[in-house]
Parts: sequence; C-alpha cells; structure tokens
Amino acid sequence: MKAVPIEWCGHRTGPVLYLHGNPRLRILSMASRVNTKFVVILIVAVIAMLGMLYAAYSVVYKTAADVAAKGDQAIAAGNIEQARLLYAKAVNKDPTIVENLEKWIATLEKWTPDTETAYYDAFRNDYMGAIHQAAIVQRTNVDAYHRELGLQLDLLKQQYSRPQAERLIARTTEALGNFDGVPGVDPMWPTLRRYRGIGWQQIADKNGVIDEVQHEVVMEDLDAALEADPSDEFARTARMRWMVYLALKDVQNNNIAPAVEARMAAIQMGKDHLAQFPDSPLVLVSILALEVELVGADAFVAESDSKAERTQAILQSWEGLLSKLDTLFERLMEIPDEKMNLNVINRFVAIELRVDPESQLGRASQLMERLRAYEPDSLNVLVATASLYAIRGENDNALEMYEQIVERPVPPISSDGVLLFNAKREALLTLTSMKLDRYARLKAAEGGDQAELDGLLTEAKGFRSQFAATVSEDNTNLMYIDGRIALINEQFEEALRLLKLFNGQTENASADGLWFEALAARELNQLGTARDALLNLIVIKQHDVRALSLLANIEMKLKDYRSAKVHYEMINDADPGNAVAAQGLASISAYNDPSLVEDPVVSLVLTARQLRRGRDGNPGDLSAAIRVLTTNIESEEINYDPAVTRELVSYLLDNNELAQSREYVAKSIEQHPEDESLALMKSALENDNEVDILVAMIRSSVTDPVDQLVSIAGIALTRDAPELLDQTIAQLKVQAPNDPRTIDLAFVRAIATENFAEAQQFAQKASEINADRVNGLSYRARLASSQGDHVRAVQLLEQAASSGVADASVFRMMGTEQRIIGEGDAAVTSFEEALSIRPDDQATIEEYLTTLIMLRRYDEAIDVARRFQNIASESPRFLSLWLSLEASYGGPEGQEFAIRQREKFLELDPKDSTNNYALALLYIQTSRWAESRRLIDELKSVEDSLRVTQLEAQWFANQGRVGNQNGLAAARQVYLEYIERHADEDDAQPYIDLARFMIDRGRPDLAVQAATDAVEHQQAETLDGTKLLGDIYMLTNNFNGAADAFRKVVNGGADEDDQYRLRLIDMLIRTRQFEGARAQFDQLASESATTRIAMLQNAEIEEGLGNKAKASEMLDLAVATYSNDALVYIKRAEFLSGSEETMTDMLADIDAALQLSPNDWRAYRVRAAAYFDLDQREEALRDLQRAVRLNPSLDQALFGIVNEMMIDGRTAEAYDFSIEIVEKRSRDATLINSLGQLFSSRGDWEHAAMLYKLVWEVQRSPNAGATLIDAIVRTRNPDTNLANAVINDLTQIAGDINKSPGLLAAQALVLKARGRDELAIQQLTKAFDLSTNDDAQLIQWSGNISRYFEDQSMQDQVNYIETIKRRNPNREVLNWLDLFIAQRLTRIGSQVDTAFAVFQRLMNTSEQPEIQRITFQTYGTSLYTQGEYEKAAEIWSRGVELFPEDWEMSNNLAYVLSAEMGEHDRALALAQSAIAANPSRSEPYDTIGNVYIALGQYDQAEKMLNEGMRYALSVRARVTLVLAQINLDLAKGLVPEARSKMLDIRNLMRSMPTRDLGLEEQVDEVEEKIDSAG
Repeated sequence: MKAVPIEWCGHRTGPVLYLHGNPRLRILSMASRVNTKFVVILIVAVIAMLGMLYAAYSVVYKTAADVAAKGDQAIAAGNIEQARLLYAKAVNKDPTIVENLEKWIATLEKWTPDTETAYYDAFRNDYMGAIHQAAIVQRTNVDAYHRELGLQLDLLKQQYSRPQAERLIARTTEALGNFDGVPGVDPMWPTLRRYRGIGWQQIADKNGVIDEVQHEVVMEDLDAALEADPSDEFARTARMRWMVYLALKDVQNNNIAPAVEARMAAIQMGKDHLAQFPDSPLVLVSILALEVELVGADAFVAESDSKAERTQAILQSWEGLLSKLDTLFERLMEIPDEKMNLNVINRFVAIELRVDPESQLGRASQLMERLRAYEPDSLNVLVATASLYAIRGENDNALEMYEQIVERPVPPISSDGVLLFNAKREALLTLTSMKLDRYARLKAAEGGDQAELDGLLTEAKGFRSQFAATVSEDNTNLMYIDGRIALINEQFEEALRLLKLFNGQTENASADGLWFEALAARELNQLGTARDALLNLIVIKQHDVRALSLLANIEMKLKDYRSAKVHYEMINDADPGNAVAAQGLASISAYNDPSLVEDPVVSLVLTARQLRRGRDGNPGDLSAAIRVLTTNIESEEINYDPAVTRELVSYLLDNNELAQSREYVAKSIEQHPEDESLALMKSALENDNEVDILVAMIRSSVTDPVDQLVSIAGIALTRDAPELLDQTIAQLKVQAPNDPRTIDLAFVRAIATENFAEAQQFAQKASEINADRVNGLSYRARLASSQGDHVRAVQLLEQAASSGVADASVFRMMGTEQRIIGEGDAAVTSFEEALSIRPDDQATIEEYLTTLIMLRRYDEAIDVARRFQNIASESPRFLSLWLSLEASYGGPEGQEFAIRQREKFLELDPKDSTNNYALALLYIQTSRWAESRRLIDELKSVEDSLRVTQLEAQWFANQGRVGNQNGLAAARQVYLEYIERHADEDDAQPYIDLARFMIDRGRPDLAVQAATDAVEHQQAETLDGTKLLGDIYMLTNNFNGAADAFRKVVNGGADEDDQYRLRLIDMLIRTRQFEGARAQFDQLASESATTRIAMLQNAEIEEGLGNKAKASEMLDLAVATYSNDALVYIKRAEFLSGSEETMTDMLADIDAALQLSPNDWRAYRVRAAAYFDLDQREEALRDLQRAVRLNPSLDQALFGIVNEMMIDGRTAEAYDFSIEIVEKRSRDATLINSLGQLFSSRGDWEHAAMLYKLVWEVQRSPNAGATLIDAIVRTRNPDTNLANAVINDLTQIAGDINKSPGLLAAQALVLKARGRDELAIQQLTKAFDLSTNDDAQLIQWSGNISRYFEDQSMQDQVNYIETIKRRNPNREVLNWLDLFIAQRLTRIGSQVDTAFAVFQRLMNTSEQPEIQRITFQTYGTSLYTQGEYEKAAEIWSRGVELFPEDWEMSNNLAYVLSAEMGEHDRALALAQSAIAANPSRSEPYDTIGNVYIALGQYDQAEKMLNEGMRYALSVRARVTLVLAQINLDLAKGLVPEARSKMLDIRNLMRSMPTRDLGLEEQVDEVEEKIDSAG
C-alpha cells in the first residue's frame, strides 16, 4: 500500500505499518549457510509470525468507512472525544471523503484542548487543516472556499500581520485556479475574489509596500466580486478605499487635487451602493470617514490665497461634519440588528473621536450597547465594550468587563477561542494598569485611605501574577508592569531599569511606558533621561498636556528656556487657558525681561540673578548683580526687603565683602525687626570666616539634623576644613551610620587620608546597602583608582554601566578613568552618556571639557562649553576653561569675548591675580602691549613669582623687538634677573621654566643651555634638570643625547615606576642600539615589563635584533593582552607595513584600531605611511589629512601634505588645507612661518605672502616684517600699500627708518615694486652709509643687494657696488666691497680669473681677519665648484692653519680630501678637529662617518653617525646623516636595510618646510646606488 500524506494533519492517530518486498525470499536466501534441520524449524517459525502479521493487518487496515462508523457509534453514545479521534483516523485513511471531514470538523468544534499550546496546534493544524482539505476535495464548491477564506479573513481582522494577509492572498489565488476558465462552475465563484482584494487593501491600510503590478489586479478582483454580489458592503468599502490609496500614491509636489477627486468619487460610489442597498452600515460610516478626510482639503486647493479664508472654510466644514455625524448615528440606530457589526462601530468610534472629541464617544457607546444586547455572548463585542468604557473614563464599568474577560471559560475550538487567550492577557494587563492608575490618583489626592491603597496594590499584584503565569519571564509587558509597581514602591532604580528595557524593546512606541520612565528618571534627578523619554512621548501624542507640562518643567530646571517656551505654547494650543502653561510662560517672560513682573521685589531679585548667572552666551557678572541690588535696596518700594537683603548678602559673601554684608543686614533689621531670617543671618555673620558663617546659617535653618550635618560636611570638604569634616563625619556615623551620604563622606575622607583599609570597609558597606545603586561597584572602582589601578577601575565601572541603572556619576567616573588610561574616545562617549542622563551635572561638564582639551579637540570643546554655559557658568573652574578655550581657539571673536569678560572681573576685583594674569596674557596675544604691561607691573608689585616672570618674558618675546632690544634676548634676561634675585634658593625650577619657554619659542639651543644650568642646581633625589634635558633632546631628535640623560636618571635612582628606563629603552631603539635596549628591558620590574608600552618595545627590540618571528609573536601577545587598546593594533600595523604581502593584515589592524578609537590620528598616520610605501599617494594623502585634522600639532605631516599637493600642482588645495590647520593654531607664528617658507620655496609668492601676513599679525618683529615685505614685492600684483604700512609699523619697533639699514633696504624693495627705481637705489645707498662702521651690517647689506638685484644680471650688482666704492675711500670698507664684487664675479664665467686675483690679495689682509677668513672660505668653495679639488684643498689648508677654530672650513677640507682625493687619514684628523671646534653641529659627524666608511672602520662610522643625530636639529641635517648611514649599510652589504632607510628619507623629505633641490639630487644619487647594489 502507498500512504497518502496529509499536510494539515498535526499527528497521526494510530500506527501505520508498511511491508516492503518479500520477507520470505530474503530469509530463504540464507539456506546455503545452515543445515537442513535448522531450515525446517525456521520455516515453522516464519509461518507462525506471518499469521500474527495478518491478524494485525486486519485490525490496522480497516476501511475509512469502518472507522467512521465507529465514530458515529461514539457520537450516538455521547463520547465526543472518542468520535473526534476516530473521525481523524478515518480522514487519515482517506482524506477525500467529504462526509468524514465534516464530521471531524463538527467534533473539533465541540472539543476544548487542555492547554493554550494544544489549543493553537489543534486550531491551526487540525481545524483549519480539515476546512482547507474539505475545500480541496470539493474543488469547485464556492461555499467551501468561503468558509475557509472567511475564517482566514476573520483572523486577519482580529490581529493584523502582513504574513497572515499574504497567506489569505495566496490561498485565494490558489482557490481561484479551480474556477477561472473552467466551464460549468458555480457562477458565484467571482465572489471569492473579494478575499484577495480585501487582503491587499488591509496591507494598504497599514501602509505596507505593494508592487504596482498588483494595483490593477486588486481593482479587478473587487469589481468582479461586486459584480457577482453587489450587496457585499465589505468589498464595496475596500473598493472605495483602494481608489483613494491609488490617488495618494500619485501625489506629487503637494498637489492633493487627485486625492480629493478620488475621495469624492469614492463617496459617490458609496452613495450609489446605498441607493440600491440602503441598510449597509459599513458603507454609511465609510462615506462619512471620507468626508472627514476631505475637510480642509477643499480649502487647501481653493483658489483663494487668504489664510483666514481657508481657516474659515475649514471651520464651516467641521460644523457641517458634526451635523452629519448626528445624522449617521440616527441612521445606524435604525439599521436592523442583524446588519450591525463590530467593524461598523469601530469605524464610527474613529470618526466620533475626530469630529466630536468632547462627546467622549457617547454615540458610539449607545451603538455598542445595542450590539452587545444583540450579541451578548460575543467575545469580540465584550472586548470592544471594555475598551470603549476605558476610553470614556468609565473605569468601574471597564474593570467589570475586563474581569468578565478574565473569568470567561475557554470555548471549544473556534476563532473566538484563539482570540480569548490573547484577550485574557490584555485584560489582565489592563486590569493591573487600571488598579495602579487608581492607586496613583488616590495617593496624589493625599486623602486616600491607606487600607484602600494597600488593597489596590494587592489586587494589582494579583492580576500581575496571573498575567505572568501566561507569558515568559522576559515578556516586555511584564517589564512594564513590574516597572510601574517598582515606581509605586519607590524603588526608582529598578523602575527605571525595567521601564527603559520595556521602551527599548518596544522601540519607544508606548506613551505610558515613556511617561513612567520619565517619572522614575525625574525621581532619580536624571533630568536628561526624563527629558528624552518625554520628547519621544510627544512624538506619539503631540498634545499630551501632562507630558508637555512635565517636559517644560524639566527644561526650566535645565535652564533651556527656549524649549520650555515652545512646549508651554503647545500646551496652550491643546488646552487654551491652561494654568500651568500660563504660569510657565510668565516665568519665562520674567526671565527674559524681569521688568514685566509686577512685584518690584521679585523683579529686582530676578534681574540680579540674571546678571549673576549670565545669559545668551555671556558669563555672569557678579559686580553688576551687586550694583543693581545696592542701587535699588534703599528705594521706597524695596525698603531693604528681607528677600532682597538675603540675595545681596549671598553675593557679597561670594565677593568676600563681610563688612558690607553685616551693614546691609543691620539696615534691613531696622526696617523689618520681626523677620526671623534676618536675625539668624545677623547671628551667623558675627563669625569672621566664610566656613563659620555658612555653618552657622545651616545650623540655624529648620531642616533635618542629618541633612544639616551632610551640608556642613560638604562645606568642610569643598572649603578644605579637615578638622570640621572629621568632626561632622564622626557625628554622622553616630546619628545616621547607614545613610548612603554618611558612607560616601567617610569613604572619601578615608581615600583622602590614604587609609585604604578603612575605605575598603566603607566600600563593602556601600555594597551591602547598594548605596550607589550599582551594588557598590562605583566604590570599588574609586578605591582601585585611588590605589593607581585605573584599568581595574574602568572594568568595574563598565560593569556598573551595563546594569541599566547607573546614574550620571558612574559614567562621569568612567570617562575620567578612561582618560587616565589613554582611552580618550571612550571617555568622550562616557561623558556624553553622563550628560544625556543629567545635563545639569556640572562636574561632568568640567571633566568633559578637560578631556576634549587634552585630546586637542578644541572645536568640540568650545561647542560643549557654549552648549552648557547656562548651567555651569557660575563655576569658577568652568568659567576658566571656557574663557581659555575662547581665547585660544575661538578666533578673534572668542578672544574679544574672553577679554570683555575678564575686564569685567577686573572691575569687580582688581586684586584677583588669577584673572589679572589671564587678562594680561590675552592682551599679549592680541598685541595690546600697553594694557598688558600695566597689568604685569601690578602683578610684579604684589608677587615675585615664576609665573609673572614667564608672563613678562612673553611680553618681550612676542613683540620681536622692544625699542632697540631683541625681544627673545630681553625675555631671557627677565628669567636671568629672577634667578639672580633668588640665587640663595639654589632652585632648578627657574632654569627648567626658561628651558621650556625657549622650546616653545623654537630655540632648542637656548633650551639645552637652560636645562644644562638646571642640572647644576637640581635635587639629587629627583634629577628634574636631567629629566628635562633628556626630554628636550628627545623632542629635537637628539636621541643619543636623550639616552645619555635618561641613563643618568635611571642610574641616579630618580626613576619612579620605570618611567625613565622605558624612555631610555625607547631612545636606544631609535638609535638602533638594540643590544643595549635589551639589557635595559631585562632590568624592568615585572609589572613594568607587562605594560602595553613595554610589550611593544620588546617587540621592537626583537625586530631590531633580527628576530622578526619573535617580534611578530610579541605583537600578537600585546594585541591579545590589550585587545581593547588601539595602540597595540597600530604598532602591529607598523610592523606589517611596507610589504604588499602583509597589506591586508596591516589594513585589518588599522581598521580594528579605528573601531576602538575612531579619532586616533596615529592610526591614520601609520596607514598613510604604508600607502606612501606602496606608492598609493591619494590614499596616503587622504589619511594623512585626517591625522593632521585630528592632531593639528603634527607639523612634519602637515608639511608632507602640502609638499605632495604642490608637487601635484594642487597649490590652492595645499593653501586651503594649510589655513584650515592654521586656524586651529592661530597664534603659532613658527608654524605659519614654516608654511610660508614652503610656498615661497616653490615660487608661490601669493600664498606665501598671505601666510607671512598672518605671522606679522601674530608676531610683529623686524624679521617677520622684513619677510612679509620681501614676499609682497615678489607677488604678481604687489600690495605696496600694505608693504609701506608694515614699514611704518617697523619704525615704531626699530626706530627712525633713516637710522636703520634694514628698514631702508626693505623700503627700497617696495619702491622698486612701485617702479620708483632711482629712489629705491638712493635708499640702498643710505643703508650702505649707515653700515660702514659695522662689519656685520656690511655683510647684511651685501645680502640685501643680492635680494634687490635678484631679477637682474650679476654684472648689474657689480656695477652698482663699483659706484658705491667711490663714496667711501676708507681702505677697510673698500676691502669689504672688493670681496663682495669678487664673490659676484665668480658667477660670471668670463670674470673668474679677476675674482681669483682679488681673493689672492685679500687672503693677505691680516689687519682684517674676518675678511681674510671669509676669503679663504669663498675662494676654496669657488675652486671646489669648478672641480679644482686639489687647489681648493690647498686654499682651505692655508685657511685652517690661520683659523683652526673655523669648524666649517676644517669640515669642508676633510670632505674634499676624503671624497675627492682619497686622503682619508688626513681627512680624519681634520674632521676630528671640526668636531672639537663645534661639537654641537651635525655636519662634521656626517663627514667623519663617511671617512670611517672609506677606511673600513664601520663600527666607528656607526658610532659617529649616531652621535651626529644628537645634533641634527633640522630635517635636512637628519637626511644627510641618514644618507651616510645608507652608505654604511651598502658598504656592509646590507641592501634591505639601506632600502628601508631610503623609505625613511623619502618620508622625511616630504616633511621639509622648504624645498631643497641640491639635497633631492643627492638622495636620487644614493637611491641609484641602492638599486645598483640590489
């Protein structure tokens, strides 16, 4: 037999046996393996077994008719359960017998499964399956399909889902296939098409996406159904809605005319239907629904442009709708009962709510009562009635109905039964909420009986338990109920956690859920969380007055008055005359203009507070607040009112004016002797210090004693009164030992006194009582942080944050700790989260700003400061941060703003040295020299400190020149004078400050000198001078020098926590002294060796020692150990870069780093370098730009970007990017000047001039002015007016132009640019006349001559100097002029011999040694240039004999002897002499390194080249030394190492601030050597 599968059958009702093949044959086939006797016995056994199988077969394989007959017998006996099983078996045997299917369906309709799951399974699988099978068997029976499809439609109407709608559509399509085109079928079959059309219409009503292909099909389906049955009002209304749907789909550019026309056509279709079938209630309500939609639309498309006319038209239409609503209601009440249905009433409810909301659904309620009387047993009607009562506010009736639903027995299998399970759950949920609502109302009334309250809560919990029994533990509605109960029980943390979970999982779709989340958050003072919940709520319910009121109130607390005003106005729109809105708007008006307040006392206090706190982006002005109060307090209408007096005294105390405070209180008491608060204030003011006054005021207040003690402890903590703090904490331990505030204060005090054992005890106690609401995790984190374990602190705080109940303080602490361990981006996220919870948390705002400043994200920091200034501007720390940001990064407007505010503070308190210092600094930055000088002198009169010394030094240095003084020299002198005044203190700090000052000024040579002096005066136990010296060497790339300094720190015992040993290791790695680095690393403490930095250094050491596999292993370990740290991925990426084979892995590591830290500039820089190595320049530039934007201090990267862009001809883009970075470092004259040099070195004088102009605006020094003038006159259209203005300004600095050779030369350039050559030459000549008595000025004049004649021939220069010779017969001056002429003649081919003859004469001018020395230098160089190496060597040899201290001549001679003549031994001695003469220049080390290479002394060569790196202060010097190192690598056969260094050189060349063509040629030559060697 072959079994027939039945898809709809959930399980088979009995065993079915299948016999495959012939078992006898299989058994007999074994005969060959056994003896005959055994075969006989086996045959007998088989025959017996076959007999038993036959018996079983006869039972199992009874016919379907036999089984059905037994089912009939069970029915007759009243055994429905047995009959159901038997009919199921009969259907299983033969599913094609309709009679058996119908009998099975009938018994299913009388059966009630035991559980909900069983009920659903039986309904879906057995019941619907049987109905489906009956329709299949009766293939062309229209009624059978109506039963199946109608059931599916009922389910869809009860609970919409798109899959259910699509199942209805698919099944209808399948059914229609049995009729379409088949002759002789029931002519009513087109009525089945209604189901497909209605299915699509249901999807359209829910705004589902429908393919346009279906549009016509739906129309055809509904038209065909209506043609077959014109009375089908459900199909008719679906057809009407579909017309509108199609029109709305085509609406474009706000042209709603087609939609209006479609609605009107649909209305007419409905009216036509009513003409034929007047008792069609669904069509009646659908017509009015469409008319409601039309209201306003007619006015919208009307020709009139008058807004008033359109509004009037809408109002008139609305009044007409109310009349139509009454007419419809009366008509529906006349409709026969059997015609009414719940669908009609539901649609009527929607219309009545919109047209007549004030009726509270009175009409719909009557219609529902009528339907309920007609269908008293209908579950759907019962559920709808309960909901209607709830909407109407008839809570008692609603409760009764919901309780009926809960108590309603489950019916036999039916769609109602399926609905009932969900209805019971919804009823239990609603009952719980209604009981809780009643509890809340009764509690709010403050007159509720406690027994009644307890009863309501007990009932609510009972319903909650019943509901919980029907759902899973993680049910979202269960979270909602439990959150509400927790809120009532004042378990606010738990309530907030549950309600946030509920709203998150329901995507903020529940207005009630959001409301209660807001209430819980408000109780916890998480105003940001509450505000966000309410904002989400009013998206759902725009006119919820309750939510708008609370939202506006919170915004008032957050001082967001603009938003509060918007929401109060929304309340007014929804509820005109609302008292809360009126009061709120009045308060905002009073804030904006206190003069509008009628009460003069309130008006005055509000005015003062506004001045004190500031507004509209301006900080508070305490002096103005005090002034307005003191001016008005004596007036007749104020008359020393106590409220005004209290306000004034608080301001005076803030300003440390105790005597005035007492005076005003005394006068106020005279006028108001009965006021007790004034008497208490007078008593408090009898104390002499702020702490005592504040404590006295607190003790005199009528508050809880514990609250008083907590307030006093807070004062002691913030005012640094440790004795008072200890006394107060001791009292709190007695009076309130378990109060979370007591525990926190005691914990903080224990941490401050480093009593960690006691702190641990209080942390444990905090955990036991959940004092921090996160089970003590924040206390454990604070303890870990205080003991230096910041990583552990972050871990604990992350755990606390994930609890869902953490408040803003947890995220603030986490942000602070993340900042400490270098996770800057994570810290920013934490601070943002903290502020989203509590936007008014001042401590978070300040820490957030500090973090952004540390990360150099200054634009964001300014935005944050401005965003929160209304909240935090009373905090001195915030104010200082904000004004510093505005001054440094807010541009000119920010600077002016900061100056204005600090000038106000100066007026308020002229003795505030902190403000005076900051203001003086601002004046210096904005070149207000007189104002800053006045403040500096005032500061000097009251304090002789290093900070004032630094300020005065800046005053000199920033001006460039002050009178005839060099500004930087004068600044240095200021420090030296301070040091002399404090000589007896033997302190290294002044030298350290001077060194740092010089580093900031771009003078590392002077910084090294100061740091060296600091070493002589440092403390042996700290070695601060040596530490600084090492840092300076490191900063200037003198890694060998840095290594020496750090080694002294380590060996001197001044290294704490291996900090300087790690720096020493870093320097040794950078100088490729890997063996030494390994030795130092092995001496690290175990805890230091496993830090992130140490692990990365270990990998670098292994790589340097040639152990690449080990290095890779160490990097992998670092990544595994610090997998949440971006740096480890960046370092591994560096290791992998430079090879196409590892490019994928390298990029993956960079991606991982950026996932962890999206704004990590190091990641972008490493990837940029890798792209450059692979010649992917566009990608490299893009990443390098990101790096520089994130860290604008990356000067070399910036220069590299600009160079690359200019190489590509993208000059404008290079300039724009330069300016973008300059705007972030607008006071950095050194940077801007370097960028100007970059553009000028490539001949782009237009952009160079603009940059030099910025330098001039920042630093008005003679050099800056001269450079700007030089650039201006080189531009295509020189701005000579600007150049003259600069010259005029320079005269203010350098004095009379006619006494300054430099200014005269500059003016000559300007005159030449204006075409006034004769006058220009006159000025040059005047400059000469002023220079004749000073050799240095004569040399400078010669340089100015070269600049002036730059675009003319060399002969023109010679001719001019010849004319000058006639002006001065002085032999010494004439010798100088002859030298200048000879220098120029060497560049005129035909005149070289003449020049050499002059050199021969001048070499003998021993009476002028400076001319003699320069002559030897110049003569030798000219010969070298012409390839006359031996002659050049001869001249330089003679020069060195006369001037052995001239290191440059010794170095040149050593170079030519070794490189060109092969005399390496002689060269070695000369190079050594050059180093001895000037050991801080890098060039001789380059020379001697190459000499050692030529001699084959590679170790000595390496040593000297590394030593030279200590003194390579420019990129060019470093490049030349690296070129020598490449020569060494090539000599040793280390081609890969040479190639690697060449990549380094190319990167260095990109970062040069000027282009050097000669150096580029040298690099190209060496690269050719590498290629040849490779």
